[in-house]
Amino acid sequence: MQSEDFKTVKGRMLSTEVAQMFGYDDQKALRLIAEGADVNVCSAARETPLMRAAASARTAMIRPLLTAGAEINAQDRDGRTALLHALNGRASIVAQILIREGADVNVAAASDGMTAFIFAASNGDMNTLKMLLEAQVDINAQDHQGQTALHWAAMIGRADIIGKILEAGADATIKDHSGNMAVDLAQENEFFSGKNILQNKMRDIFAEKAAAGTSAKRRVIRKKTKAGLDAGR
Repeated sequence: MQSEDFKTVKGRMLSTEVAQMFGYDDQKALRLIAEGADVNVCSAARETPLMRAAASARTAMIRPLLTAGAEINAQDRDGRTALLHALNGRASIVAQILIREGADVNVAAASDGMTAFIFAASNGDMNTLKMLLEAQVDINAQDHQGQTALHWAAMIGRADIIGKILEAGADATIKDHSGNMAVDLAQENEFFSGKNILQNKMRDIFAEKAAAGTSAKRRVIRKKTKAGLDAGR
């Protein structure tokens, strides 16, 4: 008897053969869709056909699956959606289709805390990064190591990605669980010119804080001076 390792959320079973048709053969998968097959079947790891298509960059399958009712924001056992599968597999075009189709851009994988924005930064994927910014993504989200997209951009040495993330208003002072800011990770890469961007940003941030602190002290002094003068009248 053939093993049946795919099942729906409701517990209905699909044979391995049918699962493979969905998972690896576009023509057979399209035929299954036309015949009314359940497009939300999932494996023991709770991976759906949409997730598998996204992970393997099978662009032609994405919209047919969505049109047939595939749940765009379904999550597997690790908390990854089709969008996260696409970005983990560096399937940029698939990721961009899913974003246009309304995928939740702020889901964080339960296994590692990675978000779509962090993946895009770590992949050096500028086009997807821009789309995510337009979709109101959380630019300061942190993974389970406490690292943001800016940390990842610093680690891979992409000055253009760093510039775009900073331009969007990212907080450059966030520290990861090891106490490192993005600039600290950039400084570890001696060949990375982008560290100057971060260093300049940090200098500006600290200058602004210092100026704000000085202004606050002056306000306090003025207030105390005025209070003293009023008391002496």
